[in-house]
Amino acid sequence: MSEKKKKGKRAYLSDYVLDVNGEYVYTGDYYIASVEQGKDFARFMRAISGLAVLAFAFLVGIGCLSTGTTSGAFYVTVPYVAAMVFTAICIYDSFTVASGKGKLKAHLFENNVSRLKGMSFAGTAAVFIAAFGQLGYIIFAENKYTIVADLLFLAGCIAAGMLLLVTFRLQKGIMWQKHTEKGQKSIDKKC
Repeated sequence: MSEKKKKGKRAYLSDYVLDVNGEYVYTGDYYIASVEQGKDFARFMRAISGLAVLAFAFLVGIGCLSTGTTSGAFYVTVPYVAAMVFTAICIYDSFTVASGKGKLKAHLFENNVSRLKGMSFAGTAAVFIAAFGQLGYIIFAENKYTIVADLLFLAGCIAAGMLLLVTFRLQKGIMWQKHTEKGQKSIDKKC
């Protein structure tokens, strides 16, 4: 009789088995990362994490300016806040994937790797929407007292967007292979 796999948020717990010492041992599948010939996975992940942190620092820095986000322009504030949330999730996922050192348990792979790619893309889109909204704010509000802060906010949005775009593009160089409990390769996934 075949064992049925649980479904739901905590389905991965069935992959842990209690051993004779009273400790839980993972018996599920693993995903192993491979990168292009002559390149290092840890270096890729350091670059992805560093760029995401730098993008978040840009977003925090420009958020302190007295400009479109503080004047109540919702078309700038909403995508800007969304970009900050997406970038924070991207940072968390990049550190989680990097901590696996190229070998992730199946549930960590399914949760973090695809979300990392999605959040970096969503962050890129949101920050460019915020930049477009800020450009409209600069053109139509004609507030000459905050023009320097407005332009700095626009430049910071563009810089953060470019960093997140590079973060998204770097992930395409990592190939993931599924290894079953018996050590056999079964599925390749390019992320």
